[in-house]
Amino acid sequence: RVLASNSGDGHLLVVDEYHMLSDDQKVELFEWLADKLSTLRVILIANRIDSKDREKLEHCRKMKQEEGSTESSVVLVETRLTRAKVEEVMESRNNTAELREYIADWCVASRLVFGEESISLRLV
Repeated sequence: RVLASNSGDGHLLVVDEYHMLSDDQKVELFEWLADKLSTLRVILIANRIDSKDREKLEHCRKMKQEEGSTESSVVLVETRLTRAKVEEVMESRNNTAELREYIADWCVASRLVFGEESISLRLV
């Protein structure tokens, strides 16, 4: 979805569920974006990131620098669910205390075995 910007700085493209794109689709997206970065702001929203995605973002960062951009316009923001947030969601869904304890233990084990990307609020 492309939205017009109120600030007059061009347009904003929001790509939600970016991680669901195939590698070929991601390559196609970044090729399409290559000549539009000066007029198009892009937000990629994903549940996980891999080394290829990091390389694509780094390439965009270098392209912006070569254009003479002094601002940090290519930024990677990574977040994670805290135990407190998971607890809050479980309480709001009326999970029993015993079930919340099991789920919290499962979240810790899953994060240790599978990494940060394995934890989602959809699971609790």
